[in-house]
Amino acid sequence: RNERLGYTGLSHILEHITFKGTETVAPEEYSKIIQRNGGRTNAFTAQDNTTYFAMLASDRVGVVIDLEADRLAHLKVTDEQFLPERDVILEERRLRIENDPVGELFEQLNATAYAAHPYQFPIIGWSTDIAQATLKDVLAYHAKYYVPNNAFIVAVGDFDSAALTAKIREAFDPIERGPMPPAVRAIEPAQ
Repeated sequence: RNERLGYTGLSHILEHITFKGTETVAPEEYSKIIQRNGGRTNAFTAQDNTTYFAMLASDRVGVVIDLEADRLAHLKVTDEQFLPERDVILEERRLRIENDPVGELFEQLNATAYAAHPYQFPIIGWSTDIAQATLKDVLAYHAKYYVPNNAFIVAVGDFDSAALTAKIREAFDPIERGPMPPAVRAIEPAQ
């Protein structure tokens, strides 16, 4: 919902490249760290959010909190990592939309039904927008929307709430808040 024509699919691109590393965590190491701690992780993008999740034992929850704070504040991606991932996303689009009549039907249905709202854009993005997306575009989008005041943490399990809250504050409070992202504005078609 925060995207605009010419820049669709940026949320989904970020879902992919945030696993490419930070200043302290090597590319693809995030998932390996979670696995070494007995957990599993994944992510998905929807119209209103991108969700990153990890499931691990409650005594290891600090591991994922530290990793997420690091990923929010210190994402480090190069063109050498970004460009092949952009090609992966284009292939994903071909498989799920362009080579799937039902996928294409729903994409066109949303584009028609939400003519005045950003929901008209496919979550994965239009292929032309994905193909022309640059790392600079994606990092600017990250800087604008990946800020502590535009994120929330959900924790479920057997843990001490006060201790967990303290750990979250310790990890996230040092990260600079950004301006609140702009409100979604639907542009009504002329009558």
